[in-house]
Amino acid sequence: MDSGNDAKKIHLHHPLAENSTPFNVDIYADYDLRENPVEKTGHVNVYKTGAYDGSLLDALYPQERLSSKLQRNFFDWAAGTISAVDDNMSFGLAQNFYHYVTGHRIDNLDSPFFYGGRLTGTHLTLLGSLWEIPTGTTLAASGLMLAPETGGTSTISTTGGIALAVHGISTAKNSFDNGIDDSRSFIKFLGKGDISHEKKFTREEAIEHLNNGSVDITISKSGAKNMKKSGGYEQTEKDFYDLHPDNVKEITTKYGTGLYGTLRDGTTIIARRGSKSDGPTLEINPSKGKVYKYRY
Repeated sequence: MDSGNDAKKIHLHHPLAENSTPFNVDIYADYDLRENPVEKTGHVNVYKTGAYDGSLLDALYPQERLSSKLQRNFFDWAAGTISAVDDNMSFGLAQNFYHYVTGHRIDNLDSPFFYGGRLTGTHLTLLGSLWEIPTGTTLAASGLMLAPETGGTSTISTTGGIALAVHGISTAKNSFDNGIDDSRSFIKFLGKGDISHEKKFTREEAIEHLNNGSVDITISKSGAKNMKKSGGYEQTEKDFYDLHPDNVKEITTKYGTGLYGTLRDGTTIIARRGSKSDGPTLEINPSKGKVYKYRY
């Protein structure tokens, strides 16, 4: 193991007899502390060599314990549901507050599950508005009828009823307007037969996307390109999925579980919870060209 590289390159003493022949590698907790590590973690990764020069190009990681794709689809659906409820009932105020506090948003996703969640939220708010309108109207009417006998109490009842009915009307209008837009987006994905995120990134596109808002902290021109971002591992994982990789697998690293995937052009991307250099890292590692490491 090469402790100087976060990707943990494998150095073979003797070339394998045949390319793509799998071989096992025991994972040690103390590999970066001594020349001959002794503390086995119990994890074993399976690797195979590349097809043209015997270097390590493909890593067959252990099976993930939970389908990351299903998990991401659920998160997209939940984000869509929450954002639709907020948009329809409070004009996005909750999301604006969340963005102000965290610097992140949940309403800028683009997948059929997100729009399916939006439609779910719209149905919920529409049902709520159908309760608010008649309830508020009844409450306001009752307050007006009782006004001669109850005075100030009926005024409160009337005002509250009018406010409830007006909010219900506003929610119903927002639900219809946003529901139409979200239905069009949802149907667009169904028409393509696409059950995943629409855009598949290449290496160049991923770098351009991730460089937005990043700060170049590279020291050596000969090594990897290091870019500084914020948000911790939560943002690292979000950026990983925003690239819409294929072959997503959960991997085990010395810093905990991470994620592995490939871009549209075959470029490997890896998300790790930590690194020797500086915290959570999203790495873009092509078979040829400079490695980019985004530090969160």
